[in-house]
Order: sequence, then structure tokens, then C-alpha cells
Amino acid sequence: MKHLFHYMDYRQYIRDFYENEKKNNTLYSYRTFVKIAGLKTHSLVLEVIHGRRNLSLSTIPAFIRGLCLTDDAEKKYFTALVNFNQAKTHKARAEFLALLRGAIPRVKPVIVPADLFAYYSNWYNPIMRELACTGKWKDDFTALASCVRPFITTTQAKESVALLVSLGFIKRTKNGTYIQRDPVITTDPEVVSPAVRKMNGQYAELGCEAIEDYLPNQRDVSSLVIGISDKGFGLVKREIQKFKQRLMEIAVDDKESNQAYIVNVQFFPGSKKCKIDNIKG
Repeated sequence: MKHLFHYMDYRQYIRDFYENEKKNNTLYSYRTFVKIAGLKTHSLVLEVIHGRRNLSLSTIPAFIRGLCLTDDAEKKYFTALVNFNQAKTHKARAEFLALLRGAIPRVKPVIVPADLFAYYSNWYNPIMRELACTGKWKDDFTALASCVRPFITTTQAKESVALLVSLGFIKRTKNGTYIQRDPVITTDPEVVSPAVRKMNGQYAELGCEAIEDYLPNQRDVSSLVIGISDKGFGLVKREIQKFKQRLMEIAVDDKESNQAYIVNVQFFPGSKKCKIDNIKG
């Protein structure tokens, strides 16, 4: 069953929820739902599912209980979804659509512990995590390896996928494809592990090579030199984190991913600190 945030029809969500519960427990019934929700009759559930009745301000909380929605974001989303579906004017629908979007929580990337040296041992492991889940490559590790830039060997590709599976970063499905266990993974921005530093250095080197290896329309490489104070330094770091957060949100929303990209963000001193009175005008 899809997560609530993927639904734009609350009646369909209730229907799917019931069918999923029934599938997992044959004893589950509309009466079970009514009991959990605190409703008086199960006929209301059927009438709502079939569109013969709407939910009201008093019945929405009951259905939230029946649907076992305990997360605040899910409660807000379901309430906004009901209002969106039942809105009678275009203006009202637009307002509730905005509430729907606002109810979905921001992406919370899974931070990889710095002590997972095996994961950080090779720069291509994170790339393989993306590529392995992009299509049906039918365990053709040679074909998978050929997609990586710079090229890696078939053995490296096979060992990388095996490592990712063992660490729980990806999972092999019954039909032979792979899925990511978590949509986005990242390192702690302040981590100082030697293994992480090494990988960041490797990505910086790949970034230098990309200037010559890829045409301008295939990459985006630019530099900016600014003069700031200690306070400004802190503000820029926070903006960088917000920017990276937004990139991860875009990656999660992109359901047609077919290529892995490396995003390097480097922000470091280009001079030593100077006292204002030492600078001659």
C-alpha cells in the first residue's frame, strides 16, 4: 500500500487501507474500523468510501483514529486532503492544495555513521546505490559498471552492490530489481572521519576532471569569491545546508531518475584573517 502522502483522494486511501488490513488479517472488518474510530455505525464508512456522504469536522478525527494515523504530519495531510476533495470552489481547492503541500514533511535524509568505512572506502559506492535502482539491468554487472564515470570494473560493480545490500542501503526485490531502503542518505556535515575526508577529496578531483570531460550543457561548474566576517561565515554555512536539503527533496520527488550526479559544495578560506586597521586604503 502506498503511503498517505502519495494519495490525492481520501476515499481511495480509506478503501486501500481497509483492503490492506483485510489482506493482512482476515478477521478485520468494517466493525473493527468503527470500533477503533469510535463511531456508532459501520454504514458511515461504506457511504464515505462510495461517495454518498462526506466527512465533517466531527468525523474527520474519528477516521484519523480508524486509519491509525498517529504522526502529526499525516493527520494534517489527511485533514487537508478531505477538505481539498470536498471543496466546492476553485479558490477553496487552491487554498487546501497549498495546505496539502505544506503538510508533507521535509526530507529527512538518513545520516550514514562515519564508522561505516566499507561504504566510504570507494567513491563509486554512493553512485552504485543510485544506478542499481534506476532500472532492470538483470544482474548484468558489466553493463552496470559501464554506466559509471570514470569506468569501474565488473568485479568492482558486483562487490559494491553486494556491500550496499549487506549494509541495508538497497534491497533486491522478487522480480530482480533493486530499491533503495531510504530515499536519501548523506554524511553528517561536520563529520571528520578520515574515510569521509578521503571520499570528499576524491569527489573534488572528479569535479576538476569534469571540467574537461563534460560539455558545459552536461555540467554546472562555477566559483565565487566573497569577503565575509565570522558571522557571515555561519550564515553562508546555513544557506548551504538549506540548498543541499532542497536538492535532496528534488531527488526524492524525481520518479524518473536514470543517471547519477555528483554535487560538490566547497566553501573554504582564500586568505588569512586581516584586521581592518592593517588594510591600507
